[in-house]
Order: sequence, then structure tokens, then C-alpha cells
Amino acid sequence: MIINQQMHNMDILNDASALVARSTSSELYQKLRELIERHDTVRKTGINLMAADDPISLHARRLLSCDFGSRASGGAIGRNNRIFPLCGVFRI
Repeated sequence: MIINQQMHNMDILNDASALVARSTSSELYQKLRELIERHDTVRKTGINLMAADDPISLHARRLLSCDFGSRASGGAIGRNNRIFPLCGVFRI
């Protein structure tokens, strides 16, 4: 793979490659979890001055992960309800 060395810091890429080479998948998973927790802490306790990077609320994240938007519905579709298999009637 060809990497544009003008765009990327090769020391960081080499360090990351060495970390992956000497670590088990469990160790990499744990490291990733630690980095995510650290990132979340910074986002919760800091002031982000980049509007495009504003954190989304936990409630909004949960709604986005819901599959109702892509779930096939069946039965009579009325103004105030949809029928979803295994979920029953969803009233709007």
C-alpha cells in the first residue's frame, strides 16, 4: 500500500502498526474501549467550538439506532398507526 507521507505522520503510523502487531485482539479491544471512554469524557466535559462536531444527545443516539425507520410494516396503515411484525401496533 502506498501512503502519501506528506499527509500522514509516519512515526504515528509506524507506532500504530507496531501496537497492532504485538497485541492480542482482546488487548486491542480493551485499548479501543479506553480510548472511546476518554473521548466521551473530553466531549462531555469540554467546550467544543466546532459546530459540525457538536455531540448528539444520548436520547437522539438511541433513536437513531432504532430500526423502525427501515422495518417493513404490514396490515392496515391508518393515519395514526402502523403495524410492525413482532412489535404490535405503533401509534403515532
